[in-house]
Amino acid sequence: MPRSKKVLAFVRERGCVRVSDVAVAFGITRPSAARHLRKLRDMGLVRAYALGPVMYYCDGDLLTGLSRHPKWRRFVETVAARAKNGRVSVRLSKLLKAVGIEPIAVNLTTAALLLRQIFSRCEKRGKVQVCQ
Repeated sequence: MPRSKKVLAFVRERGCVRVSDVAVAFGITRPSAARHLRKLRDMGLVRAYALGPVMYYCDGDLLTGLSRHPKWRRFVETVAARAKNGRVSVRLSKLLKAVGIEPIAVNLTTAALLLRQIFSRCEKRGKVQVCQ
C-alpha cells in the first residue's frame, strides 16, 4: 500500500493530525510528511485548519476531527461536561493540565481557538475564558 494511503488511513483513524504526528508514526521526515498531507489535501481527501501556529489535517470538520484525536478528545469531553446552560467558564492552563495536555503556548492557543469552535461567543476575563 503506498504511503499516502497509509497516511490517509492514519488521519481517518485519529480524526486530526499534525505533520509531526505523521512523521513520528511513519518514521519519515517532517517535509516528507507535509508533502503527503498536502497531496491528500489537494485531492480533497483531508481538510487543513490552522490553529495558531499549528496546522491540523482533519478527516471532516475541525471539531469532529479533534474530538476523535487522542490528545484533544478529553479536552472536548471535559468542556462539554462543564458547560451549564450552554455556558462555560474555564482557566485554560488548569483545564489542560487536568486532561493531561502540557499547558505551553501552542496548546493554549489551540485550546482557545477550539473553544471558539464549540461556542458561538468567547471572551477572556483576566485568566479565565468565558464562553456561551
